[in-house]
Amino acid sequence: MRRRWGALLTGLALALTLTAAGCGDDEEEPADEGQAATAEGFKPEGTVNFWVPAPPGGGSDLMVRNFADYYRELGDADVAIENFENYAAFERLIDQHEGDPNYIVGSTSGSSYVWSLTELDIGFDYNSFTNLSVFAEDGNFIVVPDDSPLKTYDDLINAAKGKTLTVAHAGAGGVNAVAEQQIEQAAGVEFEPVIFESGGEQLQAILGKDVDFAMMEPSEFIQNVEKGDVRAILNLSEEPNASPLLADVPVPSAAGLDVDFANQFRAFIGAKGLTEEQNQYWVDVMEGWTQSDAYKTYVDESLVSPVFFGGADAVSYIETEKATFEELNPDAKR
Repeated sequence: MRRRWGALLTGLALALTLTAAGCGDDEEEPADEGQAATAEGFKPEGTVNFWVPAPPGGGSDLMVRNFADYYRELGDADVAIENFENYAAFERLIDQHEGDPNYIVGSTSGSSYVWSLTELDIGFDYNSFTNLSVFAEDGNFIVVPDDSPLKTYDDLINAAKGKTLTVAHAGAGGVNAVAEQQIEQAAGVEFEPVIFESGGEQLQAILGKDVDFAMMEPSEFIQNVEKGDVRAILNLSEEPNASPLLADVPVPSAAGLDVDFANQFRAFIGAKGLTEEQNQYWVDVMEGWTQSDAYKTYVDESLVSPVFFGGADAVSYIETEKATFEELNPDAKR
């Protein structure tokens, strides 16, 4: 996977450095699996505040609480969790907590503060805080009604060359729109987007055959795959989905597509102005979480693709996503 090479090479270099530095030293006991090996010299004092930029009970809330529970078990600090509406968590982090390592915000829609096709100005971007980690990607699938004549990606493109097909998006200007642009550019076709407020509304449009296809995340439609109502004909991720119901859906390379599709990514951020030690502490903790049973449960239940990019590698990942967007939309503001 192309985007993982930076992180893999960084990890290899670090491993070689540590091996060389440890020659001749007493052998240390290995850490327990999933236990964070945190940076020496810093631990938070007082209470660590984990902020959720969404109401209780949703995907963002479950994600942050999974990580917070893992962190609580480490015993490094007390833990508090607070939910916010919309972008309020980001705004308060930026306005009130610069340089404070005791505030962490989790986001299930990292692309929303990297780029947008709309004129909405949210007042900040990924440079407004410390990007601590990218730890999962949401797969994007092309979904059709079960009885649709579109059986494969090739069927979709051939049909689009004869007439304009309609595609359902959840929200305007998000990752769905960018992935659609990438397909249009690669195949030399043009679709007609139909905008809905949520994945649930997209699904109803597919079930009602109000659109030809939709760009959706697996959690939004997998129950209907099981019921036999809809089918996924292309997985835009580089690797097959772990769910048995989606594992056989072709990925781009299998469909003859040489495209690195834009991803909706999940991330943790901290306040701007953290020290190197504070930054590394949280990167280590988060990487430890991704090796834990708690994270595995989260991945399995959320149907996301597990990845990990921490610190500078997280920034490089985000900038790669931003470059993909800007190449397609050179006049966009963000």
